[in-house]
Amino acid sequence: MRAFSMMLLAALICGSPLAAKTPRLDATDLDQARERTRVIPGDLCSTATALSRGATVEIDLCQAWNDYDPGAFGCSSCALPGPEVVYTLDTQAGEQLRIVTSVSAGAADVRLYLATDCADPLGTCLVASATGGAGLDITLVQGGALYLFVDTTDECGTVSVTRQEAASTASTTWGALKAIYY
Repeated sequence: MRAFSMMLLAALICGSPLAAKTPRLDATDLDQARERTRVIPGDLCSTATALSRGATVEIDLCQAWNDYDPGAFGCSSCALPGPEVVYTLDTQAGEQLRIVTSVSAGAADVRLYLATDCADPLGTCLVASATGGAGLDITLVQGGALYLFVDTTDECGTVSVTRQEAASTASTTWGALKAIYY
């Protein structure tokens, strides 16, 4: 009963009473379905694309699958059974990482989460956006490869994702600092 209550609460927090009830395909079903459809870049960890500093990408989440789950009340504040894509980020220690999103078509309730291991986003989650469209803003303690998951509660849509240029402790020239504010 407690598990059901937690799932219902997670679904209500994210605004979709059906979010916690969406069934997931098992690995065999997923492989068979993928053979009949195309896989977009970033739909799987193996096809994740780089999102460089200052870059903006536009992605149609309606073409993606629901492959990863950050876990309701684990990494994310709610269940995210909608489609998602994964981007790789090359980061530096001390970097102020800012990711912003906007929905240009559809009704996607976009959530972001950042992990150190693409295959285990729940176990290696660093931060997740608390509400739809909130973006991420974090100062990184360690640098290296990170994985940005652009996920939804259940609806899909076309989403723009921007990794803003930001100065790090390794790059604190006057020009780099000015670039943040101008």
